[in-house]
Amino acid sequence: MAYLVIGLFVYFRRGSAQKARHFYVLCLASFVFLCFHYTGQFNAFDKVIYFGNLAAGLLAPVVFLHFCLTFPEPRKWLHSRFRVALLYLPSALLFAVFVAFATGALTVAIPLLELRWMLDRIWMVFWTIPYVAGGFALSVEYRKAEDPIVRQQLKWLRNGAFCGILPFALFYVLPYAMARFPTPT
Repeated sequence: MAYLVIGLFVYFRRGSAQKARHFYVLCLASFVFLCFHYTGQFNAFDKVIYFGNLAAGLLAPVVFLHFCLTFPEPRKWLHSRFRVALLYLPSALLFAVFVAFATGALTVAIPLLELRWMLDRIWMVFWTIPYVAGGFALSVEYRKAEDPIVRQQLKWLRNGAFCGILPFALFYVLPYAMARFPTPT
């Protein structure tokens, strides 16, 4: 709920600010990802929740990366709508793969449980990379920034991104991606 409240607060308080809408979309996607969980009944409502969670989980990291690449100013190479669309293309393709397997349009000769575990491992790596890349993009911009307020904002964003994603990536995602179950520690 905190993501949604913070996103709404920023959007309504500073809706005309340059990155307020982008930040709100990031907060909304994070809220949906963290709050939408299907029950396993897979009725019509459960399918909406499942695919909403999946879409938000694929969208939030890329929205964060896009935010990092356009804060405080968009990079010159990112001015084209086509290049921005390329940022989101891998998420769309992975979502299509999930939908294809979930609907039966695409099948493989491995048990569904193993397929789900493999797709979840791919998704987990895919989920982590944009956050790490966003942190590095903020680091590069931090070194170039001259305005002390912008430098401070970039430092908070960079440090928050790295403090949030690096422990998760090292202690959870890396073992999980190598087909090991994470331990309680």
